[in-house]
Amino acid sequence: MTFIRRKSFLPLLGIGSFLVFVLWSFPAAIGFSIIAPDQVRGFGIGGSVWNGEAQLIDINGFRIQQARWRVNPLRLVLGSVTGDATARWGNGFVEAKYSLGLNGAVSIRELQASFNLSQLQSQLNVPGISGEMNIRIEKIDWHQGWVREIVGRGEVRNLSTAMIPLGPGQTLGNYELLFDQAAISDATPLTGALRDTGGPLELAGTLILKPPATYELAARIKARPEAPPILTQGITFLPPGPGGTRQLIFADSL
Repeated sequence: MTFIRRKSFLPLLGIGSFLVFVLWSFPAAIGFSIIAPDQVRGFGIGGSVWNGEAQLIDINGFRIQQARWRVNPLRLVLGSVTGDATARWGNGFVEAKYSLGLNGAVSIRELQASFNLSQLQSQLNVPGISGEMNIRIEKIDWHQGWVREIVGRGEVRNLSTAMIPLGPGQTLGNYELLFDQAAISDATPLTGALRDTGGPLELAGTLILKPPATYELAARIKARPEAPPILTQGITFLPPGPGGTRQLIFADSL
């Protein structure tokens, strides 16, 4: 009787092993074609869905190169998709660890990114924008479609843009944005501190992220004595603030 039970168990073991092999080696190209939306196209996709790469990913004209990812399949048992990913575009790069919960929660850890803002000119819709952007994020947590916690900083050096259409680029300086807090509740906004770190403009302000999906930028700006006249005159259209500053307030939804 024991011998018969063992013989009946062997085919099940073989089928199970085959299924594990198929899932483990499931081609990334097939997986990408199944889950990628219509506006996202991938080229040169290789490896598996658990450990794969794509030579090029086109997202509505924005091209990411040399994308690589790893997924820890053991974390699926705990109800999350966890792994790490890297990618490049032009001279820029991004790398991060991620966790996607089945309840919709998203966590990003150890995110690093560096690129020139000119590479995002069409997305930012700012003529002639340029500047070296560096982002270092310790953690970001999303829950129910909105940011619940963010700890990290972003800085841009040698920011420049055209003050007039088709005009030459004008240097605006260096700036830093710092977040280091968690939301107390679902209705609590997150506030980041914004300041200049050198250049022709003094700037101090905040970037407030408000649920469900809005943001507000509020800053006071003042031209330093060495600022060029075109820059000094360019901020005079802003409402006056205390101490000879000008107030910049901008709000929108995401």
